[in-house]
Amino acid sequence: MIRVLLAEDQALVRDGLCALLELEGGFAVRAVNNGKQALAAAAEEAPDIAVLDVRMPEMDGVVCTRELRKRYPRLPILILTTFDERALVQSCLEAGASAYLLKDIEPGQLATAIRLLVAGERLIPGDLARAILKEQGERREQEAETTVSEALTPRQEEVLQLIAAGLSNGEIAEKLYLSEGTVKNTVSEIYARLGVRDRVQAVLKMLGKAGDGGERAKDL
Repeated sequence: MIRVLLAEDQALVRDGLCALLELEGGFAVRAVNNGKQALAAAAEEAPDIAVLDVRMPEMDGVVCTRELRKRYPRLPILILTTFDERALVQSCLEAGASAYLLKDIEPGQLATAIRLLVAGERLIPGDLARAILKEQGERREQEAETTVSEALTPRQEEVLQLIAAGLSNGEIAEKLYLSEGTVKNTVSEIYARLGVRDRVQAVLKMLGKAGDGGERAKDL
């Protein structure tokens, strides 16, 4: 049974998410209205994962993420929102979010994402990852690309670009006509060369910005 801490200020959405996860089975959900209540509930419940809305009264999802990450470094944190905003995505990742998903995903995808995160994954939807890259200023992006290019081999850089596009190891292997094992080894080499621990930090490194904490992710 996966213990889910859900923070969502809109009652209709909150109740709907609870019902969805109950129908999926295997989830025990503690639902609260805002970030402050989420911090209190986390201390009481010891959840396996926190699922947070961004726009909440009293304490929003970004601040709550930052506080949860300080107190519980190993806790997976999923940001779930309707707002496809580039700056907001960046803020959530920098605060320590393990994943950022929009509420218009398919119902089954939410349950799958939660299970993956509890298993150690960190996820960024491909379109949002690409949007983050595009949103950066040209000068900063060029400087970051130069730094990454100097650290990586052409193959490693190619794999990192596909990671930033949201592809899994299996998808990268298929696209580059490599074995999945080879891709996994290449991803590990990228982490070592860039001095990062997971995919999110590697993508942020491309932006010239080091990512915050978080556990080393298992490869997809």
